[in-house]
Amino acid sequence: MTRLLSAVILLALLNGTATASFEIYEAGPRAGAMGGAGAVNNANASGVFYNPANLADTKGTQIFTTFENLYQGLSDGSSISRQALAAAFPMTYLFGHRGRMSIGMHQLGLAGLYSEKITLLSYARPIGQNKAIGLTIRQMALTYGSDEYTAKNTDLGAGKSAMG
Repeated sequence: MTRLLSAVILLALLNGTATASFEIYEAGPRAGAMGGAGAVNNANASGVFYNPANLADTKGTQIFTTFENLYQGLSDGSSISRQALAAAFPMTYLFGHRGRMSIGMHQLGLAGLYSEKITLLSYARPIGQNKAIGLTIRQMALTYGSDEYTAKNTDLGAGKSAMG
C-alpha cells in the first residue's frame, strides 16, 4: 500500500501543467503589476475576468477596456493583438435584493489566422459583512483560418472554429 501511495505522489509531483489555447490574461495594469493576483482584491469592472464576487464591491456603473498590440515588428508583418472590454452596473431590483451584473469580452488574435474569444456574463451580491457571492457564465470560442503554411497541414487546411 505504501508503494502505491508513493507512486501516486511521485506521479502527481512529476505531472507538469499543460495548457492548450486560452492563455491566462491579466486584465488591467493593477492585476498585471501584482502578478495576476486580481482574484482577491479587484473591485472594479475588470473583476469579471477574475472573481465575480469582487463585483459586489464596485460602485456605480463602470467600464473597463484595454488594447495591446503584441510582438511588434515581426518579420512576416503579422499583427498579434489582444483586447478586453467589461462593464459592471447595479441590478438593484433583480430578485428583490441588491446585486451587480457584469459583461465582459477578451480576445487574442493573429489577424485573419487565429482568434481566441472569451465572453462572460457575471452576477454578484453581498451576503454579509465583507462577504459576497458571484456566478459567471463563460463562453469560449476558437477560430483559425488558412494560409500558405497551414494549408500544408490537413488538420488546419480549411480553417475551423469551435465554441463551448
